[in-house]
Amino acid sequence: LYHELLRYARDHGDLHSESHVRLGMEVNAHLIVGDPDAAQRDVEGAIAQWTGEGFTLQHFYAERALVQIDLYRGRWDDAVHRAAALWTRFNRSTIRSVAICRALALEVLGRSLVAAPGAEDGRLRRATKIARRLSGEGPLWTRAHAMMIQAQAALASGDLEVAAVRFRQAGARYEDADMAIHAAAARWRLDQLMDPARGNRELESVGDLGAA
Repeated sequence: LYHELLRYARDHGDLHSESHVRLGMEVNAHLIVGDPDAAQRDVEGAIAQWTGEGFTLQHFYAERALVQIDLYRGRWDDAVHRAAALWTRFNRSTIRSVAICRALALEVLGRSLVAAPGAEDGRLRRATKIARRLSGEGPLWTRAHAMMIQAQAALASGDLEVAAVRFRQAGARYEDADMAIHAAAARWRLDQLMDPARGNRELESVGDLGAA
């Protein structure tokens, strides 16, 4: 699908839509198939088409995509620092009133804080606080994202029961929001806890959805 959207945007000289696709769906597609280098090239190529002045929606999505790439590569501290800087820049920018960007900035910061194996207590507490705020942002998908952050924080704290409940709840919320890849990822995390063999099969389904 993103190939068609990208082709349409380029055929019509729609630079805004082209950059949106490249910084979102195309980056995610590269990461799903295990190619963070291609994802980074897309980010760099997309943002090079925009002015370096100010902090626009394109800059926001580019920085968020770079956090995603840091997380994929296991650069936990880089991801946290970049996500924290993104949150600061967003709040000082002219786009700070854009609700979806606020939710996405909170989500990627919370996810970065809980991503590292053995995340320290300070990061877990901050992530839990962010999850509470994120759950109040409104849309159904923000509550699902908040539950994923809570689940990972609980898992890092050793509370497997709470983690399982939150992963299950997040999966259901993602299904309700028609976010199939996210729902599959939540089920995979749950199955990693409950049934590792089934979790491996669920991981394959995530890849299949991303490649579709």
